Amino acid sequence: MLKKVSTAAPGPSSSHFYCIEKHEPISYAMLVTNQDDEIIFHQYYAGPQPVENFLMKAKEISLELIKQLTIVSKIEIKDESPYDPSRCVICNKLFQRGEFKVRRHEHHQNATTGLAHQVCNILYRKTFFIPVIIHNSKNYDSHLLLKNLPSKFAEDITIVPVNLERITMFTLDDLKFLDSYQFLDASLDTLINSIKPQL
Repeated sequence: MLKKVSTAAPGPSSSHFYCIEKHEPISYAMLVTNQDDEIIFHQYYAGPQPVENFLMKAKEISLELIKQLTIVSKIEIKDESPYDPSRCVICNKLFQRGEFKVRRHEHHQNATTGLAHQVCNILYRKTFFIPVIIHNSKNYDSHLLLKNLPSKFAEDITIVPVNLERITMFTLDDLKFLDSYQFLDASLDTLINSIKPQL
């Protein structure tokens, strides 16, 4: 929403600029899918402090999703996996005679991914992040989010800028904000019209 700003214009004898409108966010829509593209959460919000509300809801959902990803499930050992038994699946080095090997598995997927050096397996730490895709955030929306970021919202903040005005990607703890326009080079209107059902 564009909100009028009242200011006094400087005299005509000097070069100047002044603010006449301020863009204030009023709503957002959120859609969360799982790895199988099934919708697991959706919300439309129009109300006070939509940016803060969006960020808090995104953080709440990300914590729940990461909790689910770190649940350890029972492992079924199947030796049909297409891995190379002569190499460590973590460091990709050949096993040497006498080295202790262990089965490497994904705890949340109940799947063996291959053999690994015991040391590699112990030191390996999988980091999880939740991608947040926003159309054209590089040019504009990322500024709205960062400008309205609540204090103490995130301990770890990383920003990848293109220049002083454009941000390619940024992370707030486990949330990784990406611009869908980098992958879908069209306006939202064009994209929506391209998926309308054929009549």
